[in-house]
Amino acid sequence: VKNEIDQLFFRLLNRKQNPNIAKFMEEGDPKKLIIEVASNWKADLIVIASHNRTGIRKVLVGSVAESVLHHARCPVLIIPSQK
Repeated sequence: VKNEIDQLFFRLLNRKQNPNIAKFMEEGDPKKLIIEVASNWKADLIVIASHNRTGIRKVLVGSVAESVLHHARCPVLIIPSQK
């Protein structure tokens, strides 16, 4: 998944319009941090990977992607994991 996101990131960087995009790494609760940073940056889009957990694993572990999808103020693009 990381390689897919990196490929998308670099494809966007190389576009002629040269969009203002950023990639970052923070420590803390990802559900809160992703939404907080996107809001502070006034992001137009959040791109996030999903591990496709279901059932009890999803209940116990939670889904960062799902939480971001439901709480973000901008569109969210979820890239599914390739198992």
